[in-house]
Amino acid sequence: MPFDANGHTPQCNETQRLIAEFQQEWDKAWPHYCHKCEGWGVFVIYQTRYSPQDLDVCECYLHYLCPRCGQASIVETECTNPRCLWTGFRPGDHRPEQRECSCDYLYGQMLSQIPH
Repeated sequence: MPFDANGHTPQCNETQRLIAEFQQEWDKAWPHYCHKCEGWGVFVIYQTRYSPQDLDVCECYLHYLCPRCGQASIVETECTNPRCLWTGFRPGDHRPEQRECSCDYLYGQMLSQIPH
């Protein structure tokens, strides 16, 4: 499996490039999104990496500002802006997340298979 100078595979580089492209498109579509929660409206606080401990509501949501469009249009739990209609639960409601890769693990596995 080939790795580049930064220890990433071509597939990982392509995935990261696509995510960055999606983020740029999302940023252009929703330029006034909340940069603190990135359109989620909440933060997940983890006790450990895989076990969520609690949710913390973002300031934007507490002030009835839509996390995605930035307008003061949150009624109950949804945005009433007809262009946005954010609910927080649909695909595209929040900014695409950068994903952690496993290239460091794969690279370590490859090195461990080389006879010493």
